[in-house]
Amino acid sequence: MIEIYGMGATRSMRAVWAAKEAGLEFNYVEVDLKNGAHLSEDFKKLNPYGRVPALKDGDYILWESAAILTYLGELAPERGLVPKEPKARGLYNKWLHFANTELDAPLFTIEKHIWRYPQEERDPKMIKKAIDELQAPLKIVTDHLSQNDFLMGEQFSMADILMAHCLNWARFREAFSDNSVLNDYTKKLSKRDSYPRELYKK
Repeated sequence: MIEIYGMGATRSMRAVWAAKEAGLEFNYVEVDLKNGAHLSEDFKKLNPYGRVPALKDGDYILWESAAILTYLGELAPERGLVPKEPKARGLYNKWLHFANTELDAPLFTIEKHIWRYPQEERDPKMIKKAIDELQAPLKIVTDHLSQNDFLMGEQFSMADILMAHCLNWARFREAFSDNSVLNDYTKKLSKRDSYPRELYKK
């Protein structure tokens, strides 16, 4: 049985959403980040970096959400969530890594300077700089989605999960607001049956 370790509306949502999209049976294991459970020696056997999500499938352990999404998608090839054809796979990887490097990275910088760092290490200028840095990649995504239903065109893929999570995060941190293209895209994806809306209550 697949086990997904996570907590609430964090990057854990990506893994849970992916498993549900793939139609896979899994157990969700809540990790109490507030009390430091992710820093325990037991959890670090799953992810030495002490972050969620982490996945355990028998003796197989995987961390990093983009890798987890792809792995779960490939367990259900009939659903077409991860393309096999080389050129399509290249485009899939492009958007997966673009979301991780150009959106997730500055968003995590914002989080660190809002609450993760000790008060004396937080710098409002770094928050503003990160929001400014997000504008160029957000425009690229906007331009693409203004002409396509999903990142891969008409086909939903695991890359859309990562992108949608980053976009919802960016909106929450006020990196954008009145962008109808991004708002419509994330609203459409949040209506999917597999969307893990239950994790917002965690």
